[in-house]
Amino acid sequence: MGLAERYRPTRLDQFVGQPEVVQAVERVDFSRDQAFLFSGPSGVGKTTLAYLLPTLLGGDARITEVDAPTYSGVDHLRELLRSFTAPHLYSGARILIIDEAHALSKKAHDVLLLTLEALPARVYIVLCTTEVAGIPKTVQSRCVHLRFRVPDPAIVQDYLRQVATHEQLRITDDVLRVVVTGCGGNIRQALNTLPLLDGVDDVRAATRIVGAVERDAFVDVLRGALRGDTRKLSLIKELRSMPGDELLSRAEAYMLSAAAKGNLAAVRVLGRIARVRRPTVGAVVWCLFGGDGDGL
Repeated sequence: MGLAERYRPTRLDQFVGQPEVVQAVERVDFSRDQAFLFSGPSGVGKTTLAYLLPTLLGGDARITEVDAPTYSGVDHLRELLRSFTAPHLYSGARILIIDEAHALSKKAHDVLLLTLEALPARVYIVLCTTEVAGIPKTVQSRCVHLRFRVPDPAIVQDYLRQVATHEQLRITDDVLRVVVTGCGGNIRQALNTLPLLDGVDDVRAATRIVGAVERDAFVDVLRGALRGDTRKLSLIKELRSMPGDELLSRAEAYMLSAAAKGNLAAVRVLGRIARVRRPTVGAVVWCLFGGDGDGL
């Protein structure tokens, strides 16, 4: 278990770096508001806060989390929403988290809009996105929109120092600053990087290690794409500090090599790469794992 998982907040008072968001969600009237849009950079706590909503609902809740690229097709999403909102033997609250919601196709967003307009009691939907421009205005208007921001570097560094001390990791303040800068506010990535820097006191060496974490994670994503392993989509969250054009270029080089060895999945990925007009991270996800491709 990585440090990010081990130190994942279980209470709102443990939530780091987003005081305005915490204050806003504590003021929500959950008897009236049932649809939420959490937007902001990767690794700053959007999904984590969604998992903390039961603490504000006064009891247990059944939570379902899905990645939007897996449900970008209309039929898949319609069936998911139908089964989730249908009358259920479970009497508690139900929360559906749709991660990377901007990756839904236009038609899928239309289906989602109809559901948001008539949610049953005690059923909640949380849309998490790093690209809020990819969420139609009509959908945004049906949601309570909480905007997550890059946390204050000083707050992040102080938090990482507390974790490093608790874990008995030997990390200097100079190296912690490298982690904070290199991870671009992504607290999840910063936490998981800390053990790799135990005993490293050279800033240049630390900088190389922080950069290598992203490169290795993307290779894992690319291998997963060739196997059709959509579980690797979660690793995309660790790569938000890398520009979309850099990710696309590296994906193309990797797939060209695989295609030369006769890998047909790589050929299909290359076909989608050739159609990309705007090299966003969302476009890279579509190239690797497919979907309707409305976000190109």
